[in-house]
Amino acid sequence: MGSQINSQYSEYGPIISPDGSTLYFTRRDAPDGFGGEDIYYSKLDENDDWSKAINIGAPLNNDRPNDVNSISQDGQELLLQNSYSSRGNNPSITRLENGKWSNPITQVIPNLNSLGKYHNATQSVDGKFMLMSIKRDDSYGGNDIYLIEKDDSGNWKIPRNLGPIINTTEEESSVYIAADGQTIYFSSAGHSRYGGKDMFVSYRLDETWQNWSTPLNLGSMINSSLDDEFYVIPAKGDFIYFSSNRSGFGQSDIFRTCLPFELRPKPVTLVTGRVFNRKDNKAVPATVYYEDLETGKILGSVRTNSQTGEYQIILVVGKRYGYYAIADKYLSQSENMDLMNLVEYKKESQNLTLVTIETGKSITYSNNS
Repeated sequence: MGSQINSQYSEYGPIISPDGSTLYFTRRDAPDGFGGEDIYYSKLDENDDWSKAINIGAPLNNDRPNDVNSISQDGQELLLQNSYSSRGNNPSITRLENGKWSNPITQVIPNLNSLGKYHNATQSVDGKFMLMSIKRDDSYGGNDIYLIEKDDSGNWKIPRNLGPIINTTEEESSVYIAADGQTIYFSSAGHSRYGGKDMFVSYRLDETWQNWSTPLNLGSMINSSLDDEFYVIPAKGDFIYFSSNRSGFGQSDIFRTCLPFELRPKPVTLVTGRVFNRKDNKAVPATVYYEDLETGKILGSVRTNSQTGEYQIILVVGKRYGYYAIADKYLSQSENMDLMNLVEYKKESQNLTLVTIETGKSITYSNNS
């Protein structure tokens, strides 16, 4: 990805925002770092050029290993590898508040008990599921990939091995959940490969997270004879970003290549907009919920940007959705979208207006249309 991203130092662990506009990654032992592994970021401009990478600074970087493991669907929440309150394997979460990243909050995962030298994780865009590469007593060999899900109260459950279709007696060292929540890309030294660690794709076959399609090697056009790891994909699914120690600027660099159609996740629609007061057009702090219109089940939610009122949600092919904003003392506009037959990635813009609860006021609800 060139000298704007890569340097003579090691760059690895890329994370791309769902809209493809911001790239986060780790750089090791750089002079402008806090010591060891630091988080850097770069933004894509209107000419499709990446800006010079910048150290993200405190409070996300400190003298411990710092990495971004995952990013939320609205781009305003980061899952971090570091446990900032104490040393250990528990990851942390930070949120963008008033234009600045908040102090990371350690996520308590019961009986995590990682026995390996490293770990990394990825989170589904709805924030309800985490996959983590760790070594435990019930691992098949080296690091295995485990499922960690939230209960109804929002607490993380005990890690559960994904099973022998995904995990082998060798290392499964990195994993990524695509925007569709059903496709994973992971590195393995145990499945059939071209050399070192290769990247594979597998599709979740049901809601148990235990039944997966046979992992498919991404092929020699993407994998090399060396170590290829940490693959991530924007919601559009057109490019794949990864780190490799093949020929580059330093020990390990960030690469990008087109992802063949047959290896892409299921199509999604990226819905963006702004939530505001219809009376004065000012942003209103709100939560945007989206639901399955057939079952009425709430599938997820995001909070609006506290400064701009902007929101962003990802809706996956195969459902009819309703979405609406909720804010105290306001009535909400409701919209719907039919994605039963979505065939390719789409980006839609939809503002949501709110009106204060007053006698004689009304607002349109369109989920039954």
